Amino acid sequence: MLNALPGRRVYLGRAPQDMRRGMDALSAVVRSEFGHDPTAGDMFVFLSRDRRRLKALVYEPGGYWLGMKRLDRGTFSRLNGTVDDDATTIVLSPTSLAALLDGLDIQVVRRRRREWTIADEGGSI
Repeated sequence: MLNALPGRRVYLGRAPQDMRRGMDALSAVVRSEFGHDPTAGDMFVFLSRDRRRLKALVYEPGGYWLGMKRLDRGTFSRLNGTVDDDATTIVLSPTSLAALLDGLDIQVVRRRRREWTIADEGGSI
């Protein structure tokens, strides 16, 4: 499974990409459309139009890594509404990336508020 390294930012492109594109074409997309440097060490994730395929582009000293995941069934979740409409990318946390790759819809998932109580002889505080 593909994981984000600590300290590495993960950018998800909002526009669908042609999955026939390779490292050079996707790094050109990062430069021209996203306005980022693909050799900065960040991870750039791209979805296909039908959202059944995903590619991740990462540069590390010595060259690029390009990973691809194709789903047998279903689609990767949409992440619309989490950023401004004019933004070209969505910044993902490593947890959000793992959820996306596992097929979870992170817009539906809610964090529950946890309350802690300390019980003593007289009751709870």
